Amino acid sequence: HHRVNILHLGKFYAPSVGGMERVLQELAVGSRGEADISVLVANTAPRTVVETVEGVRVVRAANLGSIWSLPICPTLPAWLGRLPADLAVLHVPNPLAMQACLNGRAPRRLIVWVHSDIVRHGLVRPWYEATLRRCLARAQAAVVSSPPMLALPVLQAHQAKCRVIPYAVDLARFTLTPARQQRAASLRAQYGSPVILCVGRLTYYKGVTDLIAAMAGVAGTLLVVGTGPEAPALRRQVRRLGLTGRVHFLGAVDDETLAACYHACDCAVLPSVTRSEAFGLVQLEAMAAGKPVISTNLPTGVPWVNRDGVTGLIVPPRAPAMLAQAVLQAHQAKCRVIPYAVDLARFTLTPARQQRAASLRAQYGSPVILCVGRLTYYKGVTDLIAAMAGVAGTLLVVGTGPEAPALRRQVRRLGLTGRVHFLGAVDDETLAACYHACDCAVLPSVTRSEAFGLVQLEAMAAGKPVISTNLPTGVPWVNRDGVTGLIVPPRAPAMLAQALARLLADAALRERLGAQGRRRVEQDFTIPRMIGQMAALCRSVV
Repeated sequence: HHRVNILHLGKFYAPSVGGMERVLQELAVGSRGEADISVLVANTAPRTVVETVEGVRVVRAANLGSIWSLPICPTLPAWLGRLPADLAVLHVPNPLAMQACLNGRAPRRLIVWVHSDIVRHGLVRPWYEATLRRCLARAQAAVVSSPPMLALPVLQAHQAKCRVIPYAVDLARFTLTPARQQRAASLRAQYGSPVILCVGRLTYYKGVTDLIAAMAGVAGTLLVVGTGPEAPALRRQVRRLGLTGRVHFLGAVDDETLAACYHACDCAVLPSVTRSEAFGLVQLEAMAAGKPVISTNLPTGVPWVNRDGVTGLIVPPRAPAMLAQAVLQAHQAKCRVIPYAVDLARFTLTPARQQRAASLRAQYGSPVILCVGRLTYYKGVTDLIAAMAGVAGTLLVVGTGPEAPALRRQVRRLGLTGRVHFLGAVDDETLAACYHACDCAVLPSVTRSEAFGLVQLEAMAAGKPVISTNLPTGVPWVNRDGVTGLIVPPRAPAMLAQALARLLADAALRERLGAQGRRRVEQDFTIPRMIGQMAALCRSVV
């Protein structure tokens, strides 16, 4: 029984990097048991190399350069006539090999695998399409990698001979091993998180320029794996947008590093912008590593591979703002909200705390305004002291920190020495007494560093109204304006003074907001609730 000789005609072959090259390698190596396999491709150098790689005969024809990124190999047609073959598989786009097949050099049996359309080469396009039509007419069968590719105009006359054979990946290449896990952890340690990954040749149709533009609106690090002609322009764009510390070009990497990159990332992005991206094999690689994919809604196999809302997200091509939104959404898919909590017993009024609170009020007079926290720049205590100049009452400041000397100087400068008292660090019982002694508590923070404001919960647990600032963080979510307290803009001492005056003048309002604050803590911010939510999350991940 004669073993069939199959000859694959490709553009390049591994170790050259690319989706088409990877598919050709998997096909050739994987089919050795069924047939004798030869591969004829362009070399990357101006000499011909004949070798056996993984049991496959590979002929790399001398390459004198390229035109429109297509290799020029004058000896390729002669090699096509010389190599034994019962069947040729022509992988296109590949103009030189297409022409050689039509010049009588190829075996009688021919399969044409249409990997992608050509888009940019307008001058060559009429010739290319005519040549491809002649190849398809000669062929016994044609292959595309996804159903959407059947819609290519050039295939319309040949639908009966078309087959859909999707690309595939070797799952073992992307399965998490201890070594890959360790490597991924060190990448995250090196680059920070979240990590966004983009893998592919750096060429015009890959849309990496849109992804870099999107990064300006996304917190996180972008790792770009691959090389190509667009690299210098992309590096310039990164510098121009001030993203040097957040976008890293890793160049070409080996298989183990690639697998580690996929496992290190939070999501992978394929931002391609033209039909040249016919399938997007890197999407399968990311999915094999268990990662969500963001890709573009091209009229090709790309959105067929990555199902919107199922395996990832789909955005329009050339839409950096929507790409940025999708990246944020991909991170949010794995996010859970578990609010901080306080132990209600620590702030419940006991006879001992009531007595201690009464003695504090006797010592400092009333009304009493309380501020608890580390005395550091973002806490905004300087604004609260400035506000005190226009408010009757006493301010007690609990906490220590680097700003303390400057704050004491400010108090002296404003003549508030008798009305602003720094208590330093205090024990838990004294802290509880301070909350019960005060008329209201203030958290005047001025930057996003104040993400939640746990002291708000402490005040609410003691049944006290809170005044805090309208930061784009959890602060105004914890203290509901008009429900548990009042919200003012950050860095606005005059408005802080107004809010204080309003609360101090209205005992009924203080009582109502304080009682509602206590109820909010009892309902949403208890220790058992926080522990239960965290335990459930841990169970779901293990």
